[in-house]
Amino acid sequence: MPNKNDEIELYIDGCGYEGEGVGRFDGMAVFVPYAAKGDTALVRIVKTAKTHMFGKLMSVITPSESRAEAPCPVYGKCGGCSFMHLKYEKQLEYKRERVADCIKKICRSGEIEVLPVIPSDKQFFYRNKVQLPIGTNARSEPVCGFYAPHSHRIVPCADCMLQDRSMKKAVDAFLLWMKENGISAYNEENGKGLVRHIFLRCGEFEGKSQLVFMPVITSERLPKADSLEKCLKTAGVTSLCVNINKVRTNVILGDKTYVIYGDGYIKDVLLGNTFKISPQSFYQVNKPQAEKLYRAALDMAEIKKTDTVYDLYCGAGTITLSAAAYAAHVYGIEIVEEAVKNAKENAIACGIDNVTFLAGDVAKTVRELKETAPPDIVILDPPRKGCSSDTLELIKELFPEKIVYVSCNPATLARDMEYLIKNGYTAGSVQPVDLFPQTAHIETITLLQRQDM
Repeated sequence: MPNKNDEIELYIDGCGYEGEGVGRFDGMAVFVPYAAKGDTALVRIVKTAKTHMFGKLMSVITPSESRAEAPCPVYGKCGGCSFMHLKYEKQLEYKRERVADCIKKICRSGEIEVLPVIPSDKQFFYRNKVQLPIGTNARSEPVCGFYAPHSHRIVPCADCMLQDRSMKKAVDAFLLWMKENGISAYNEENGKGLVRHIFLRCGEFEGKSQLVFMPVITSERLPKADSLEKCLKTAGVTSLCVNINKVRTNVILGDKTYVIYGDGYIKDVLLGNTFKISPQSFYQVNKPQAEKLYRAALDMAEIKKTDTVYDLYCGAGTITLSAAAYAAHVYGIEIVEEAVKNAKENAIACGIDNVTFLAGDVAKTVRELKETAPPDIVILDPPRKGCSSDTLELIKELFPEKIVYVSCNPATLARDMEYLIKNGYTAGSVQPVDLFPQTAHIETITLLQRQDM
């Protein structure tokens, strides 16, 4: 077996869950970021374990037919993308394989069909939201970018190829303002400095561009706010907010946000409904693909006019309000109060009155609700960690006719599907939807039906 820092020639015959290439040496799996299935590569071993090893790609000896030339100058240094070295059709193929593998190994079912991935119309410049850490370079000048893999070292990149093109000018203007006004960047090691992150969200509404810009700072007050307002307006920023986070934590946003100018939110139209989205509210980062995702979810649900629907983890109400056109009543439950506030405002703006939004822990809130309005259909769209055990136990109690599960993590989807199948449900086909080209992330939807139907 090779030792750490040894270099080996390796044929890559697979793809890992995080987008890394996988080869075998003396029967042991070797995980190699930025290697492509079909490559023969020179690999340096960087870590060994009892059953597997991790390697660094030193050079490609014989390139795979799957390989593409990554157009980003910091690809491989920044930790944002992991699939940019692959042709897009291969990205989709590997994502489908990952979903199928999770269903087979975690859900322990090889009978559930995984459909071909619905591709994204835009493969670059699709993100309508971005969060960038702020730091300093060797010349003590402010920089922003993304963390290098498995570190908090910032790789400068003000012009990410995934983020909407409207953002670069605003980011450049902000960094120049920091430099000219002596505004300090936050230092994670000593907890000193003012600006921790910048948060941007953009969109277009009624033919007008919108760009919300929000620095995250460690003070109650943003100095030189007047000059920042002036330079950001010139850069096309329609709204400037400030978020305060004084806690030494990896959590990006603090609890308090205030608006310096503009509305403090963007508006967007999704499946015919108008949504107001604040910085803290969840909203899919790839809007055209989100419409495909939600259409597919609603098609699976086949909601009837007599149905009561629960939309758990509802965010700003995007699925809730879309489902309302087909249902008797839809209840949206979400723990983020700002998102629920947006959802209620969105319902009023859209003239939709057969919805109720509730703020609180999903499991606790639904237990209070189910006595008066039991659901026929439950829509789940949880965070990456999937449903909590309390939520799954609650769904078992509710025992709705249908569950439509929207997931951003195939592993937790498969885990939760196994639980639901054991507790009275039959799973239909799984439909992956690519909302995140150039990355290993994939959204999926599946329908689970009660077996007594």
